[in-house]
Amino acid sequence: MANYTGAAMGAFENEEIILLRHRVRVAMAEEVLKEVAKRAVHLHDGSNLTYLLEAVSKARVVMLGEASHGTHDFYHWRSVITQRLIEEYGFHFVAVEGDWPAAQTLNRELLVPASRGRLNVQQSGTISEHLKKSFHRWPSWMWANKETEAFIDWARHFNANKGGAVRFYGLDIYSLFDSIDAVLTNLDKIKPPLAEKARAQYACFDPYGRDEQQYMNSLFEWPEGCKAQAIKVLHDLRRKHFEIRTEEDEDVVMDIVQNAKIAVGAEKYYRSVMFGKSPDSWNVRDTHMIDTLDMLLGHTPNKSGAIVWAHNTHIGDYRATSMMKEGTVNLGGLARERYGEDAVALVGFGTHRGSVIASNKWGGRVQKMTVPAAKEGTFDDLFHRITIAGSLPNQYYLVFRAVGTAEQKEEGKVVNLKELAKWRGQRAIGVVYTPSTERWGNYVPTQLSKRYDAFIFVDLSEALRPLAHLERYEDLTEIPESWPMGV
Repeated sequence: MANYTGAAMGAFENEEIILLRHRVRVAMAEEVLKEVAKRAVHLHDGSNLTYLLEAVSKARVVMLGEASHGTHDFYHWRSVITQRLIEEYGFHFVAVEGDWPAAQTLNRELLVPASRGRLNVQQSGTISEHLKKSFHRWPSWMWANKETEAFIDWARHFNANKGGAVRFYGLDIYSLFDSIDAVLTNLDKIKPPLAEKARAQYACFDPYGRDEQQYMNSLFEWPEGCKAQAIKVLHDLRRKHFEIRTEEDEDVVMDIVQNAKIAVGAEKYYRSVMFGKSPDSWNVRDTHMIDTLDMLLGHTPNKSGAIVWAHNTHIGDYRATSMMKEGTVNLGGLARERYGEDAVALVGFGTHRGSVIASNKWGGRVQKMTVPAAKEGTFDDLFHRITIAGSLPNQYYLVFRAVGTAEQKEEGKVVNLKELAKWRGQRAIGVVYTPSTERWGNYVPTQLSKRYDAFIFVDLSEALRPLAHLERYEDLTEIPESWPMGV
């Protein structure tokens, strides 16, 4: 029998512990592989979406995310899921991470007939023309793209031929000057005296030439800005709301009041960008989104369901990410808190690699970039390894919770793995993206199965298809041999 010294015995014990831990990790990896491979539902042409739809359709609000703003696959599957929810489950409107005035143009010109009668789908110009005109602010490609064009075309024909009432709304807060224009234009038509009063207040913004950056810069020298004037217009409209509402189209009045709210919210947002702490501007924005969603749910008859399209960072519950520690909230988490978890279904998206539309700086040229292989140890990397080892298809989904039902563990369906509730990074690509440095800033610490109720994974994804009017387009997907160092 060998006679180990104390030091040798300690080394031996350390090796045993290391080996044991390795075996545990391997066993856990095999468990995750077997469970996910067994319960993953393959995505082909959309015919396999039934279980996902059944799992989320009992919610009043279904939020569909995206791991980037510039990926074709995310837009495509959101559209397919949305069409099924509208046709088969009675959902009535889509609310997106986009500007309210731009979306309302689509509603007026393409989706809602002026006579409230049958909509002539041959009129009102082409959809691409409306998208290019309406979503003119950078990054216009987020909604001025072929994927959105296809969905609006479907909604237009659904409303015209099947008696539908699908609407497409914007939840975001950026549209300060477009919203001011909308308030004044509509008031000129229905209440000219009130329009003149509003115009006198909004004149405070005139010196800044419709440039939000100029307005923000002016706050350093003039901190009070135009906050009081924007609030005064909203206050006057609320005071006159019943009077206007009894005389005019309710949808027009809703649009006027909402744009006035946006003017107040946008002024607050741009002020918080300049003077607030790190999470302040984000929280202003997402709080505005949930308030807008709340208004739309109240405005929609018969408590019909809402579908939200927004980035994972907005729809995935903030309480299951690092956002919680940072003091940041988001739309998905606020919705669960406000409406109850059984009234809200959150569907996240992820990808391992591929191509994406983004820019290398705010306001920069439109670029098609390569998305490199996901950082090792992240959820995106984990699902890629599972895809390879389990011979899974390029696209599939998992359901973590059937919303609004006690049947949480139907055989072969719901994934209940502690490993998926552990903390790992999950990829998040915005409109500004630098592939060479993404591993240091594009992953959100996440408890995946708590952040979402379901998850759609695309191993190899393709870039969004912007409409042809977008100039300064650059394709960077052909990576030079020296990438990412550039030397």
